Amino acid sequence: MIGFRFPLAVLALLCMPAPSVAGPAMSVKLLTVKVPVDACVRRAARAYELEGYTVSPGNEYYVWGDKGPHGAAIICTPAGGVTQVSVVVAEDPSGNSDAAMHEVDRLAFRLEELVRDRNWERRR
Repeated sequence: MIGFRFPLAVLALLCMPAPSVAGPAMSVKLLTVKVPVDACVRRAARAYELEGYTVSPGNEYYVWGDKGPHGAAIICTPAGGVTQVSVVVAEDPSGNSDAAMHEVDRLAFRLEELVRDRNWERRR
């Protein structure tokens, strides 16, 4: 019985699709910020604008963005006095994870920059 299972396992592994064919390239970055959730969502929308994304409204916890082959979500979740932020960027299946990773890093950088700048809304 063991001799029969091993070839089936190898065959199953060989028949699996390659990761690049299986779905979109995706990258995620997690942050913790010291602003309320509503302020986080406003800053997320501004981060999208600064990076050239089209902003689509979400709800009180997240906002969507689109830029070429990239789709992104920034989700702000309350967590005991701080806000946990998930920055997620996906690219169409023909893309690669390097581009998605670059975009998630840029959006996270912009968001952190806006969190540090307390007067960003006045200069808008």
